[in-house]
Amino acid sequence: MQCGEGLVSVAGYPEPEEFTHNKDAEAAEEYLRNVQQDISDILKMTGMKPKKICLYTALGWKYDVQQKMASGTNMGDIMKQAMADPEMQKLGKQVSSFAGRLQKDAKKGTLTAITHDSELDTLKSASGFFSKEYNCEFSVFAGDDSDAYDPSNKRNVAGPGKPGIHAE
Repeated sequence: MQCGEGLVSVAGYPEPEEFTHNKDAEAAEEYLRNVQQDISDILKMTGMKPKKICLYTALGWKYDVQQKMASGTNMGDIMKQAMADPEMQKLGKQVSSFAGRLQKDAKKGTLTAITHDSELDTLKSASGFFSKEYNCEFSVFAGDDSDAYDPSNKRNVAGPGKPGIHAE
């Protein structure tokens, strides 16, 4: 019906548009809420007014292990595949320990399936928001970036979906 045609009192109600869910956007929003809560908790515990906050994604090998675990690969197969890789072989105890933690998450149903690129992109896209939210300089670094400013070695404690947080 065009404007000016017929009586309003007999006109039909508009039909609602079908709302489509964007699961990726919803997951990113939830992820950023969790990161924001983690930062706020750290600042509250330390009583710090930060001048600079840095976030670090996990080291690349952690995403590899996490992807294998998320795909349903069992612990024995994950360790076998990891130890076939000379780089992961050097990290044997770390890989085993990390895979054990992921296995617990998988049993609880809390294992994340985030990829390194999507996590890094999500954090970088929100860096302006975080900078305003905490009124300080805000930086995001890839865990494997050897030139990253990381005075407290937070990239080593970061895991997929749980970035390392440094505040000063």
